Amino acid sequence: MNAPRKPGFEEQMKRLQAIVSELENNDIELEKSLALYKEGVELARACRERLKTARQEVSLLAEGIFTPFKESDNEFGNDEEEA
Repeated sequence: MNAPRKPGFEEQMKRLQAIVSELENNDIELEKSLALYKEGVELARACRERLKTARQEVSLLAEGIFTPFKESDNEFGNDEEEA
C-alpha cells in the first residue's frame, strides 16, 4: 500500500489561506473554529520549517559560488587603467 502523499508547500499555503478566510466568517461554530485554528497552526509551522530548509539549501548551494562585487573607481566597473 502506498502512503498518503504529503501536500506540497503551495498546497499547504492555499489551505492555510482558506482556513483564515473561514475563521474570519462570524457564523462559524466554536468547535469548528477551534479545529480550524489547530489545523492552521500546524500548517503555519510546517510552512515555516519548509522555508527554513529552503533558505539553508540555497545558502549551501551559493556558498563559495557568489562573491560580492568589487568596488570600482571608473564608470565601466572594471579596475583597469585607461590607456
